[in-house]
Amino acid sequence: MFVPAIPDTLFGLFLLLPVPLKAKILLVDDHDVVRKGIRAHLDGRCEVCAEAVNGQEAVEKAAKFEPDIILMDISMPLMNGLEAIRQIRKLKIPSKIVVLSMHETPQVAKSARDAGADACLTKTAGTAQLLRTIDELLQSKKSSGPANHSH
Repeated sequence: MFVPAIPDTLFGLFLLLPVPLKAKILLVDDHDVVRKGIRAHLDGRCEVCAEAVNGQEAVEKAAKFEPDIILMDISMPLMNGLEAIRQIRKLKIPSKIVVLSMHETPQVAKSARDAGADACLTKTAGTAQLLRTIDELLQSKKSSGPANHSH
């Protein structure tokens, strides 16, 4: 699912989005400012249970914390996000994974989906869009149970 960015102020609805409180989130990005920015937008709506700065750390922390949602960058040192997703899926960790990429190409979305991601957003996506995606994935997780990926 590749979704174009929607402004945060779209009819002021971002404050009313039904994201359940305290969903556990793992933030994975090698840029501190990006992690802090995402954390600020999630504050009060979700619990950031851990952060990782590379794919290797992401796999370790996903196994340790089993978050509801993993927000994953692609371009990172040591292990990229796509390889981290493949390893997380091999471990059968039931987290829903959202790739956050600076690239707006269908190839990036396809690569993310092929690796086992549940959604792909650009880093230019607004807060409303990110929260809506998280909510949709949490709802699908409740209705379908743990993720079952064979990648």
